[in-house]
Amino acid sequence: MTIFDLTIGRILSLVEGINRFLFQTPVEILKAFGFFFSIIITGLMIFYWLKIEKETKDETNYWKTLIKNLKDFEFLKNPKKNFEEIKKIFYQDKNKALIEINNFFDFVLTVFGYTDKLEEKLNKVSIEFLPNLEEIKKAYKIVTIIEEKLKNNEEINLTEDEYLTIFHEYEKALYNLNILTIEDFLVRNQG
Repeated sequence: MTIFDLTIGRILSLVEGINRFLFQTPVEILKAFGFFFSIIITGLMIFYWLKIEKETKDETNYWKTLIKNLKDFEFLKNPKKNFEEIKKIFYQDKNKALIEINNFFDFVLTVFGYTDKLEEKLNKVSIEFLPNLEEIKKAYKIVTIIEEKLKNNEEINLTEDEYLTIFHEYEKALYNLNILTIEDFLVRNQG
C-alpha cells in the first residue's frame, strides 16, 4: 500500500460519512441537532448559575450552612461514639466529663436551630420540648462554676452522687431529645 492508496481510502471514508449524514431521515438529523443544542443550553445555564452564585455571597453562605447542617444531622444520627468517649472521660475526670457533656448538649441544641450561648438557648427552649429543663438550667450553672474553679485552680467540693446526678440530668435531656436511648446511660439506677 502506498501513501496514495491510504489517502484515497481516507477520502472515501470521509465521503461515505458525509453521505450517511446527508441521506439520513430528517427525524434523525433533528434528533442529533436537538441533542447538541440541549447540551449547549444546559452548559450555559450551569455557567450562568455559577456566575450568579459567585456574585451573591448570601446564596453561597446559604449552601455552606445547608451542607454544615446536613453533616451535623448525620452526626446526630449516630451520637453513641461521642457519648461513649464522654462516659470514658467520666471515669477518669468527672469535672472534664461534665464540661464535655455540657458542650455536647450545647451542640445538640445548636443543631436543633437554637442560637446564642447555652444559657440563652435554655431560656428559649420550652418545657414540652425538654421536660427536665429546670434541672438542666441548674446543672448548667454548676458546670459553669466548675469551669471557673478549674481556671482559677480552686478546689471543687462535689460528692460522687452529685457528679452522677448532674451527669444523669444531661443524659435525661439528651434522651428527651431522642439523641440517646436508655441503654446508653451511664447512670441507670436513678429515676
